[in-house]
Parts: sequence; structure tokens; C-alpha cells
Amino acid sequence: MLKQAWHMLQNFREPTAPLTVALDITSRCNSRCVYCEVWKKKDFSADLTPEDVARIVDQSEAAGVRNIILSGGEATVYGDLFRLLRDLKARRFHVTLLTNALLFKPGVSQEKVDILNECVDSIQFSLDSTDAKQYEELRGVPGVDRVARALQLIHGPTRALSCVVSSENLAEIDAIVRFGAEHRADYVGFQPLNVATVFFDIPALEGKDQYLVPQEKFAPMRAALKDGIRLARELGVDTNLAQLDTWIEPFFRYSQVEGEDYFFNHVPGLKKFKCIYPSQSIYINAEGEMTPCRLLPSVGNIKGKDFIEEWRTNREMNEIRDNLKQGIYYEECKTCYCQFPPNLIYSLIRDPISNYQLLRHILPDAIWRARKFA
Repeated sequence: MLKQAWHMLQNFREPTAPLTVALDITSRCNSRCVYCEVWKKKDFSADLTPEDVARIVDQSEAAGVRNIILSGGEATVYGDLFRLLRDLKARRFHVTLLTNALLFKPGVSQEKVDILNECVDSIQFSLDSTDAKQYEELRGVPGVDRVARALQLIHGPTRALSCVVSSENLAEIDAIVRFGAEHRADYVGFQPLNVATVFFDIPALEGKDQYLVPQEKFAPMRAALKDGIRLARELGVDTNLAQLDTWIEPFFRYSQVEGEDYFFNHVPGLKKFKCIYPSQSIYINAEGEMTPCRLLPSVGNIKGKDFIEEWRTNREMNEIRDNLKQGIYYEECKTCYCQFPPNLIYSLIRDPISNYQLLRHILPDAIWRARKFA
């Protein structure tokens, strides 16, 4: 832990190697989510080959990277996934797998289940509603039963649920917490719907903004979050609802405002915010494009290159890092949702005095969680 903290500090000063590689191993997806663009993609000819992925793994190992996050598209439709997982396990990487759980149909291969249990350290299943009809309306395919089956079959990795909060499923927050408790999930996470595309090379879906939580629903949203927090405490469920409660309303209120303003400027008690992600991690999309995060555009393709060296020396990447250190943000930062939580924690730790009011608000929950789930 201390070694990793020191590495983070050094990287923020002068990047040497990422702590984490987030890798989209495919752009194919078997869901049809109403708020995601990736399933609209039809041409997969530029996707990474198994040889490309192997080169990334080799370079990661040589550079001392320990954490690899596999996603897509949908990671489980990647044909070489299970060989890749065995390889990563043999090299002692800490592997996180993000999946929609559609793999877990009746009769799912026991061999695949065994590999997931043995080779994955953390697995995250998407669940935006426990109601089968609403789940299908939001994600385009049926799947609640498969998430339940996944939680039944997977016992080796840490198991998390991930819910995208939209105008359509506010009433489901309690139900998702309860679902997590009933199926013994290790963690239940929530994040706000992002109206921008998270695939810089695929345009945002038209009409996506209808799923944003409008201001007239802010009061019911706050009530739903408070109820979810109380229920999670009652059932002993580890969740991020208390932290989310501090910033989800500013996110929905200000993420679409024009001009040089950002929702994190309006989070109560957050006086000094810093983005650390591009100094600690790298995101590589399914075509080999390296980006500072999921929202910002590519700074170059790493196919056939030493991606660690590119991450460290790329002029555009370093310019973005320098700007973020100075508090100079980008249009895409207005809808930061995926990396905002770790950046928020970093900001609180880095400057607890300036951010004292917010720290005081979320510290009781953090202490309770540490005692309960450490």
C-alpha cells in the first residue's frame, strides 16, 4: 500500500509507468443499452488482434504494471478472453473484468466459470434495474436472471454490481441494494448517466439527454439516495451512495451548462479539485488508441509501439497532464463520471483543509465502511 502511494506521488510529479492499464479488448457488444454508443459500431477490422493484446501485456509486465482492467464493448465476447485470463494470472497481474453478465446463460460452460473464479481478482456486473421489463427497456436485452446466476456461480473474485442512475430508474436504487444483499455481492456501485459519448470515435446517441435526471426530479432523487444509504447500512451492503449523494445533483445540474464551468465547481464543500487519472493510468481502446481517459480524444495509436514509452513521453499527453495540474480543464471534463470518484478522494487527501466541509460530510460513512468491510 505504501509503495503504491509513493508510486502515485512520483507519477504525479513525473510519470514513469502507469499503475493501471484499462484496456478495451473488443468493441463488440451483445447489449443494446439506450445510453451507450458502442453497439452501433459495425466495422471491427481495426480492433486489436491477440498479438496486439499480448504485446500490451508483455510491456505492462516489463514496466511493473500490476493492475489491468478488461472491458469493451463486452469483454466476454472477445474470443481469446479465457486464454488471456490464464496468462494474466500466471504473470500475477491484479485483473478486473467489467461485464454485462450475459455470458451466464443456462448451461454456461463450467470451464469458463472455473477460469473466471481462478484468474480474475475483481469482477463487475452491470445492473440498472432488478425489474426484468425495465432492465430490458434500458439495456435492450433481457438479463436480470443472468446477473443473479453470475453472483451464484462466481465466488473467487470480489464481486460488484454497477448501476447507471438515470431518470428512469431512481425508484430502483433500494431494489438494487437489496438485490446485492440477497445475492451477497461484495459491493454495489452507482454512477450518473453520462450524456456524452464515452467512445471518442463514436458519436453520442441522439436523444440520450432524455435519460438525464431533470431538476424537477432532484428532490425524489435525493430521497431515493437517502433511502438507499439507510437500507445499505441496515443490510450491511458496501456501497458508494453516501459519496455519490454529494455530487450527483451538481453533475446533472451543471454538466450540460455551456461555457467554462464544471460541475465539480459546484459540489458543496469541494474547494480544490485535482484530476490525477492521466498521471496514474492509461486507457487503450479496442483499436489501440491511447487516450488520457475515456472522455478525452486519442493522443496516438500504440499498435506496434512501446506504449509505456508513449504514455510517458507523448507530447499531447504531457500537455494534458500539465494543464490538469494547473486546473485547466477540457470540454469533456464537464461530464466526468467514471474517474471523478477516485479524483475526489485524491483531492480530499491532498488538501483536507481546503476541502474540510466535504471531508467532514463523507468521513463518517468512510469510517463505517472501513470498520465494516476492511
